[in-house]
Amino acid sequence: MRVKGHRKKTRFSLGLWKIIAAPVTLWILLLVPSAPFVSKLITSAGGSARVPPNGPVLSVKASQDGAQIFPAPVEAAGPNATIILKPTFGVHRPDQDAVFVFAEGYDLTVFALFVTSLRENAGFDGDIVMSVSSRAKLKSGVETFLKQQNVVTYCLGVHDKGNVIDNMYGDSDSKALPDPRPSRPVATARFELYWVWSLHYRPLSRIMLVDARDVYFQRSPFDALPRTPEGSGGVIHFFEESTKETSAAKNIESSPYNKGWIGTAYGAEALKKISKRPVICSGGSIGDQVAMETYLRGMVKQWDDTRCKMKGCDQGYHNYLYYSGLLENAGGIGDIFVHKHGEGVFNNLGALRNSPFRTQGLLQNGTDLVLNWDGSVAPVAHQFDRDKELGEIMRNRASQIVSELKG
Repeated sequence: MRVKGHRKKTRFSLGLWKIIAAPVTLWILLLVPSAPFVSKLITSAGGSARVPPNGPVLSVKASQDGAQIFPAPVEAAGPNATIILKPTFGVHRPDQDAVFVFAEGYDLTVFALFVTSLRENAGFDGDIVMSVSSRAKLKSGVETFLKQQNVVTYCLGVHDKGNVIDNMYGDSDSKALPDPRPSRPVATARFELYWVWSLHYRPLSRIMLVDARDVYFQRSPFDALPRTPEGSGGVIHFFEESTKETSAAKNIESSPYNKGWIGTAYGAEALKKISKRPVICSGGSIGDQVAMETYLRGMVKQWDDTRCKMKGCDQGYHNYLYYSGLLENAGGIGDIFVHKHGEGVFNNLGALRNSPFRTQGLLQNGTDLVLNWDGSVAPVAHQFDRDKELGEIMRNRASQIVSELKG
């Protein structure tokens, strides 16, 4: 599959990695390949944060004059804060590609459909990293299944704790600190978790951020995208929702939800400037670690700046970051590709809910696979539950997988 829909190219390339000594720039130590888990120092104008020797790897990130630098989220916990969050079970593998998921409160059928389709249909053997319910509240069979599938699992129970993530950061002695940010929707809070997780991977490891409940993998999403060459700036791929006239919402302006999120977070004037643009879905993105780490900093900063507590405001942040140009000159990001709906790795189906998917040519007769507009199989079917027939097909597939697991 060709990469399509290239909208913006930033003026940044990693080139030779450097450490630039200036009080207001970001200091970052070079990643040492032979010793990935080394102590790092993150500093910006806002302060510093130490990562303990057994903690995450900080991505190598070059500075440049005039580059947009988003603060490291850990800085909100204090000048000497460290990252202390560790998986409940499973181990990050720094040289692998990774899929990041927030999947709290679901039963085994959701995990079985997601993980099995990713492992078997997509042939993915990299890291699957999940935040799930507290161990005591995991539904029957979930823990056993996740361990069998080698899923790197964080049993955090964010919902149960009032939508805060305590024990993610620690003081200079690694003593756990409360969440420095107030309660926010879990769909917003997950991006801070993803930032912490991203630090475990090498600069050109590819990271997918994706929803769990309504996602089914049909082909490999990574094979459909070219790998970034060494020495190049990191790449991020975003994916549009439908822009068809018959869609439930063909752009931001025609979507009450997206319009509400952006207007609430940024105000009427900011909304007006981007209202005619297509909606870009925040429920599925892919990028090189060096670029994704920057994007995730930016997402956390949107919460810090706006404090939008609407459920779904993360999608408002996602669209604003791109359309405002804030990512265009951000260190670590070399290229941003926005794929038109029905032409990319993700087929985001939600806005097509006005009529049955089969009558729109989205379901392949005989296999019931989700198709892109050119008739090819979409690697990732997202929001499949917006269609009655497809939702039932997926429930049957999930039940069959669970039945086979119980054998």
